[in-house]
Amino acid sequence: MSFKMDGFDELNKHLDSMAKNAEKLSGNNEVSSNDLYPDSFMRKNSKFNNFSEFLESVGATDNDSFEKIPSDQLDKSVSLNTKFSNWNEMEKSATSEYVSHQLGL
Repeated sequence: MSFKMDGFDELNKHLDSMAKNAEKLSGNNEVSSNDLYPDSFMRKNSKFNNFSEFLESVGATDNDSFEKIPSDQLDKSVSLNTKFSNWNEMEKSATSEYVSHQLGL
């Protein structure tokens, strides 16, 4: 008697893929703002269509000028224009979604 176990084979392939993707994420990685805050994330969680619109709303023209914005001003803008209460919360959520996506979850 034999049994066909395609489901387990597919699961094993998926787990192998996740392990390879996790290995790619280990260590130090540079992720662009557009990858960390894709349009879909911004539309779902804010009143902006993309991260560029968010940057403009806080008076930044690029990532360098964004880093110079005082944290209290940034937190206020995030609180008023997104579903998050502060920048740190938004960043953590975006990072979590990015990692989940990269792992194939």
